[in-house]
Amino acid sequence: MKAKEIAARPRVPAIVRLLRRRVGIGRDVALRLTTDARMVGPWKEVRRQAKRLETIDRDGFQVRLAALPDCLKADTWLGGPCPSIDLTDQACVAFFLAAVIESAIPKKAVSEHAIAQEAQRWRAGAALCREATYSPHRGPIDCELREALRISSAYFNEWAAFVETASEGPYKIKRGTRKLGPLAGNDAARGYVRAVAEVLSDLFSSPLRGTIATTATIVLGCSISNKDVENQPKRLKASNKRFRY
Repeated sequence: MKAKEIAARPRVPAIVRLLRRRVGIGRDVALRLTTDARMVGPWKEVRRQAKRLETIDRDGFQVRLAALPDCLKADTWLGGPCPSIDLTDQACVAFFLAAVIESAIPKKAVSEHAIAQEAQRWRAGAALCREATYSPHRGPIDCELREALRISSAYFNEWAAFVETASEGPYKIKRGTRKLGPLAGNDAARGYVRAVAEVLSDLFSSPLRGTIATTATIVLGCSISNKDVENQPKRLKASNKRFRY
């Protein structure tokens, strides 16, 4: 391999290179994230932000890293604790695994309108059960039927609430992507951008838009700019206000 090609490769922690071989999903994406010359900037920025927090608020940064889902931690994929990994490398691992996992496990974006319609469908069923309880047919005199209708009504309401809460997250979108641009008509790609941005925001109090734009461009195969990443979920904006350094 030519020296110029080696120099152009991003500087990636050894633990990330190990995970690239161990993680059994998204291997093509994992390879691109660790070898594509365009990833030099994103990896440098993630390391810079991690080192900054490790220096000025080590304990707080440890808390953030510990609060991440297990799937974003090296221990989960390597089958045991990795005490030698410093906080900066842990942050790099979380970024890498988020970028790989979100691309390897397709998720369907759902609009708020569709979620509301589905929840309303179940609440309408609950209302019918309550209505049937007092109908002049059998409800008032059939105790077993009345109890069954009561249980069904409660269950339908419970399921409606579950539909609303289970759909929370980066793949819940306010409306379909209508604007022109690389994310137009591709709500799943929009969800991917938001999902990885949430991980970085949880770690650094900022979604690092430039890092996300470059990463998504490489992973999704379309040109995504910083401006395309600007429309972040409200939770990310609140996170920026919650943590100040």
